[in-house]
Amino acid sequence: MSFGVIVNERTAPPAQGAPTDTGTWFVTGKVATGPTDTPVTTHSIQDFEAAYGARATGNQDLYDAVDVAFREGANKVVVAGQATGSDYGDGLALMDDWRLGPGQVSLIGAPQSADIATDLTTFCTNNNRVGVLDVNQADTYAEMEDTGALMPANSDQLAMFGPWVVVPGAAGIVGGADRQVPASAVIAGLCNRVDLDGNPNRAAAGRDYPLQYVTDFALTPPTDTERSGLFAAGVNAFANDFGVLENYGFQTNIAPTEATPFWQFNCARTRMWLKAQAKAAGSPYMFRSLDGEGRLANSLKTDIDAICLGLYNANGLFGATPADAFRTTVTTTIDETAMGTLHVVLEARYSLHTRAVIIDLVSIPITGSL
Repeated sequence: MSFGVIVNERTAPPAQGAPTDTGTWFVTGKVATGPTDTPVTTHSIQDFEAAYGARATGNQDLYDAVDVAFREGANKVVVAGQATGSDYGDGLALMDDWRLGPGQVSLIGAPQSADIATDLTTFCTNNNRVGVLDVNQADTYAEMEDTGALMPANSDQLAMFGPWVVVPGAAGIVGGADRQVPASAVIAGLCNRVDLDGNPNRAAAGRDYPLQYVTDFALTPPTDTERSGLFAAGVNAFANDFGVLENYGFQTNIAPTEATPFWQFNCARTRMWLKAQAKAAGSPYMFRSLDGEGRLANSLKTDIDAICLGLYNANGLFGATPADAFRTTVTTTIDETAMGTLHVVLEARYSLHTRAVIIDLVSIPITGSL
């Protein structure tokens, strides 16, 4: 019989469960050195440099994007380096593993195309992630609408952002020129800041999430008319709102309608979050005994209800009461039980972010009454 502290030597660490961090950014781009056959998880620009070298001609686009993501709030970036002569498909293939967890996915250095948008949609579907696309660096606002049109119609897993942002020169380079970086790097940081506040259904936009490192935008922020055209094309643009630089849109290219919440990108992210949480909650129930009284099924229901209640209390689900916002139902049939299947159904109502604020001003003469 063993007694005391026992240290066993292993060749691999024990499993830690399904990853559920939706603040992770998955990004691929060209590198001149470093691994191109496996993704590298980084938590700082120093981690990136350790894997792919200091900022240089062969990696500067990807380097700058990762640098800005960390400065805007990211704390975990999974990088898939592309070798010379390879393309985004090779980078995506390195991250094509749902076990790496959910998060945002972006491609750096590849001009936008319909093929990219289609391939990224498939990739996100297979891995429970969402795609954050960029406009092209030289796009005008009219051209950004055309770029947005490259996305599949009514895509609820993609959103496009622009224009590119202006940030200071790279650290350690005296007198270095300002850099222009694709918007996805900023959105990646904002998404993680949102998640750290406890509500993945909060839009990564607005005054509560001002940009921390960006100093300007490649284009003057759009007029309201231009912004409406961009929204219709599924493109979200930044704003200088009374001197505060911020993201000012978080929509997909689905037309706003009462029939679906997924015209809002935060709802797509919340669905991703719920799927990841549900998978993690369900994993411990594998290989446990199914009982005739439904105790095991009700235990799983309780676990999922607890996840939803936490999201409801963070204002991520909509309803006057929790019962109005979500419902978990045990639906396991005797036939499913006979095949070793435990089955519950989760229904959820996602909260929407404010898209318009209307204030009616009524002017009353001093001879009138209120």
